[in-house]
Amino acid sequence: MIIDDIKDTRENIGRLISLEDDLEVVAEANDAEKGIELAKKVQPDIILMDINLPGMDGLKATEVLSRELPESSVIIISVQEEHYYMQQAISAGAREFLMKPFSRDELVKAIRRVSSIEQKQLSETIPKVRKRTGEVITVFSGKGGVGKTTITVNLAVALARLTGEEVVVLDLDLQFGDVSLMMGLPTDVTITDLAREIDKISGDDLENYLLTHRSGVKVLAAPVRPEEAELIKRNHVSKIIHLLRQKYQYVLIDTEPTLHEINLVALDFSDKIILVSLLELAAIKNIRLSLQIMEKLNYSKEKILLILNRSNSKHGPGLKDFKITLNFPIKLKIPGDEKIAVRAMNTGEPFVLSNPGSSISKSIFELAYLVEPEAKGNNRGGLFRTMKQLFGK
Repeated sequence: MIIDDIKDTRENIGRLISLEDDLEVVAEANDAEKGIELAKKVQPDIILMDINLPGMDGLKATEVLSRELPESSVIIISVQEEHYYMQQAISAGAREFLMKPFSRDELVKAIRRVSSIEQKQLSETIPKVRKRTGEVITVFSGKGGVGKTTITVNLAVALARLTGEEVVVLDLDLQFGDVSLMMGLPTDVTITDLAREIDKISGDDLENYLLTHRSGVKVLAAPVRPEEAELIKRNHVSKIIHLLRQKYQYVLIDTEPTLHEINLVALDFSDKIILVSLLELAAIKNIRLSLQIMEKLNYSKEKILLILNRSNSKHGPGLKDFKITLNFPIKLKIPGDEKIAVRAMNTGEPFVLSNPGSSISKSIFELAYLVEPEAKGNNRGGLFRTMKQLFGK
């Protein structure tokens, strides 16, 4: 099915498709509303959707179709190549993004690629019902050494234990990522291997590229060597996050302390951003700049959770100065415990497992409740009782 407001475009696409014996245009529409109504009637396998439509645009229409007609796959077509539109298309539920003008070969390959993936997923999931899209949570800071990775790995384990849902950690610190190290996992396979095959895989193929921690948390490890970071492009990351959120209820992303294009992809996808700071001038300065940039990017304040790590530090500015400088609410204060944190890092055992009763572990569980408030409602016996039940301590 073709949804495009320009008649000549519809006719040209139809002509290209007619040259393939096993492909057929079953319907056409010149706006989104008519297209959605018609799609529900004919239920096409694939919908070619122009991004710029009168009235409801192609992105909104794709969201509606992904929700109301999940059996039909959408390929967005556009004259705009900017990363923003590609990311928005994937986020809306599109399976492919095709640039105009495209050749017959490019069009047919895109259709067959999407059709092949959908058929594979359909055969693997019937009679299962599609679950809702997972939640993407990115842990970020404008400064290194603030404890981002420590928070990420412990939060992942806490969420898995509290909710019973599937959790995956994506290590996007592409040059010096330590998620696998801090979880005691060998880096037999990394994001580099996945990026090389990203156009050929479906959601269930992801298992071949993930490491499994004993807690059940999955990890997509950072490259082994720093120079491999150059092989990971923004379109790889967009597709990887899209696939992960289709399969896992919680996708936690650890990041580098920079706002380069790879991190911006992750932040754009995020349902929640955990912004980590310390009571240090450099950290506060960079967090303030990060908040200003996020405001310019139109990120809602509600999705940003400002976390003060090592909040019991006796050095640096006081808490009052911190609040005045940032003028942004602190959602949680995590106390520092160097002995426990360093031992956990060196042994590859997250401290929510090795020391669940410690103050630092309790704070991580409180962070998990901020991310998933329903978990707290399911554990009314209190945090210490919850940890005793979960870990037998």
